[in-house]
Amino acid sequence: MASGSPGFSLLAASAADLRRKWFAEALAGALGLLPVDAALILRKSRGILREGLPRAEADRLAAALGKAGAACLVLPDVEVAAPPPARVLSRVRPVPEGLEVGFPGGGRDVVPWERIAVLSFGSWWEEVTVRRQGVPWGLPEEGARAPVREKSTTTEFRNVLDLLLEGPQDRLRLDGEEYCDFAGLGKVRAPTVLGNIKALAAALAAAVPSAGLSRGLELLLEGGRVSDAGYEAEEDLLREQRWLLALRRARP
Repeated sequence: MASGSPGFSLLAASAADLRRKWFAEALAGALGLLPVDAALILRKSRGILREGLPRAEADRLAAALGKAGAACLVLPDVEVAAPPPARVLSRVRPVPEGLEVGFPGGGRDVVPWERIAVLSFGSWWEEVTVRRQGVPWGLPEEGARAPVREKSTTTEFRNVLDLLLEGPQDRLRLDGEEYCDFAGLGKVRAPTVLGNIKALAAALAAAVPSAGLSRGLELLLEGGRVSDAGYEAEEDLLREQRWLLALRRARP
């Protein structure tokens, strides 16, 4: 691709195709790779098979995959851009006209249902630093109690639900590590944070059936193992969000 020329992305056209066993074989044939190598690329792609391609190369790959039954889209890289930084929510309540939300720093808003383009849930193991304050006995005075801050590193499971909005673009987040008031869920309110995230996600999916759903959210709502979605870090979830948003915008 010539310097300064716009690049193009090759995207799987549907989540159903992406999960079919023969997709990796089709990709291997198009890229000239072994099936095992193509399967690894497919797993990490999150729907975005290639980026930064010359238009002719992107079209060639799309045609080759199409002949094998794997439908793909070719879009300019700029149309497969990352969503805005996430804004964490501290309050949620479904109302007839949309989702009423609150923010930690204050302020509330109502997000109309039609603005919700993608619902994205993901879980992954994440290393976090825990700070504790101890009061051991010690010097300089015998018997004195001196406060000591201790730090330790642990690995915890991170649960995140992102709402990707259009008109204008925005990204709202329910973070399992941050406090959120779920009282607005009413009768479906659950005793755990993950239970409340699931209840809210189910309500949103029912209210906006046209919204794109991440694989993690599908598994959550189906009662499956979210770990099967294979998110290893937040970057995997964000890549999938880029793909889902691009598919949504490419709809006729």
